[in-house]
Amino acid sequence: MREASLAALAEEIRVLLDEGVVAEAADVDLCLLLGAGWPFHLGGITPYLDRTGISEKITGRRFSPPGVATLT
Repeated sequence: MREASLAALAEEIRVLLDEGVVAEAADVDLCLLLGAGWPFHLGGITPYLDRTGISEKITGRRFSPPGVATLT
């Protein structure tokens, strides 16, 4: 259930970015941090999706450049 929810979020964020609804992934992060209660310590939804590999698995690419939002 958790993985399916995160996959749907990754796909929707990619659509928002591709269609120009939001300018960059940080805009989505800010909305979810301030409006939806996403935990601050996770740094936003898009870095979390990048760190867990869900963004690449679902959309074929990361939301952030390589080296950003990684554990190492």
